[in-house]
Amino acid sequence: METTNLDLLRPRQVAEILGITEGALWSWIAQGYFPKPIKLAPRVAVYRPATVEAFIAQREAGSAV
Repeated sequence: METTNLDLLRPRQVAEILGITEGALWSWIAQGYFPKPIKLAPRVAVYRPATVEAFIAQREAGSAV
């Protein structure tokens, strides 16, 4: 995933990257399985690409058994 520090991902984009639905992403957030987004406004949530990359790396490291 090539991005700059100014690139931000919307939850729909994060869900697509993870291969899940946006509803599943919000469920994961509510359960504490996935980090909460950065709230730019009451109805605007974003993620830094590094947050998503770190989540994927943690899951990869945890499944390397």
